[in-house]
Amino acid sequence: MESMESQKTWLEVALNGPWGRRRQPNIPLTVKEIIDAGVACVKAGAAVVHAHAYDAQSGKPKEDADLYSEIIQGIRSQVDAIVYPTIPTAGLGEYPAGDTGQNRFAVM
Repeated sequence: MESMESQKTWLEVALNGPWGRRRQPNIPLTVKEIIDAGVACVKAGAAVVHAHAYDAQSGKPKEDADLYSEIIQGIRSQVDAIVYPTIPTAGLGEYPAGDTGQNRFAVM
């Protein structure tokens, strides 16, 4: 059995959710806000970052591989962390036709 001193813990942060600022007034929505929040969380001790992407104009969730790529690369260019996007799930918004796991996670 490992001693408490030798055990490792990974802290994961979920930056936002699928419901927008109406229900969560202070969540990061723009790519810059999400990157800044992710970097700040990693600097505070998080090892894993999870985020949803949003349309900056409407504030609604947007499942777009380019947005996720920008977020993931933006965070990982500044800190060493695991960063991952949402997984298409019923009820979390519309997904582009042809959206695949390969496209969604290619930047990783």
